[in-house]
Amino acid sequence: MNKKMLENQTNNDKGSIMILVALMMTVLLACCALAIDVSMAYVEKAKLQNAVDAASLAGAQELPNTTSALTVANQYIVLNGFSPSDISVSFSNGNKTISVTGTKTFNYIFAKVIGFNTGTLSATAAAAVSPVGSVSGVVPLGVEEQTFVYGQTYTLKNGGGSGYTGNYGALALGGTGASVFKNNLEDGYSGTLTVGQSVDTEPGNMKGPTDTGVSYRINKDPTATFSTVQKGSPRIVVVPVMDTMKVNGRKPVTIVGFAVFFIESCSDGVITGDFMQMVVNNSTSGTGTDFGAYKLKLTK
Repeated sequence: MNKKMLENQTNNDKGSIMILVALMMTVLLACCALAIDVSMAYVEKAKLQNAVDAASLAGAQELPNTTSALTVANQYIVLNGFSPSDISVSFSNGNKTISVTGTKTFNYIFAKVIGFNTGTLSATAAAAVSPVGSVSGVVPLGVEEQTFVYGQTYTLKNGGGSGYTGNYGALALGGTGASVFKNNLEDGYSGTLTVGQSVDTEPGNMKGPTDTGVSYRINKDPTATFSTVQKGSPRIVVVPVMDTMKVNGRKPVTIVGFAVFFIESCSDGVITGDFMQMVVNNSTSGTGTDFGAYKLKLTK
């Protein structure tokens, strides 16, 4: 091969290499562009997942009231930077489960050069409430097992002339006597009670301690009503539901579940409360009967 032919061959090789390098650079840049956009999409999907997680957990705290649950879920979606139009909400399991699915269109930036303009991000979360199996902070009152009606007023403790052989609806929690009973009325029993556990009744009307203990709670939120009371109000109390309260003197009775009431009034030792359905703090789920006191958990 003469010198001229060698030079031509060398030039041809250089041209081929340049073309190959250009092609490789194009592919490399395209891969980098796609990687950057995929990373950004991953971040946005994580944000969407966090948003639907928060919306489902917040909404579930309102169950089984689906109207309130939907309102709260939408509020939390907005707080997390998305729009209610980005999600769909459904309810199941007798309105004890809320599912939130988020869908968002993601606009690619760099990947447009290789034909990728948009993508769809999606995330799903579900939260459910189940009956409380154990809880702390209850008031020392026991209501008999029955079918409670939402918003209906019930007698949580009877007064003089009522009751059953010396028992008026009081429980001895963490000790006996009127002083312990009053303290538990004011602050809630610090111990934990569990479905299936036996506790003793606290005999006696105890009018003074009853009125004092309940008035303490009412005076902390005097203007609240059943329809306006906010969560955390001392007038919202968790009450053990008992298999029976018809025993003679101080006797053991068994907890079959827990219920939530708004304290309506107290006079002459008689306490009345309106039945509520609510997620309860300081609790664990269990297999107890559903009496409206719930534990919340993320299920999906």
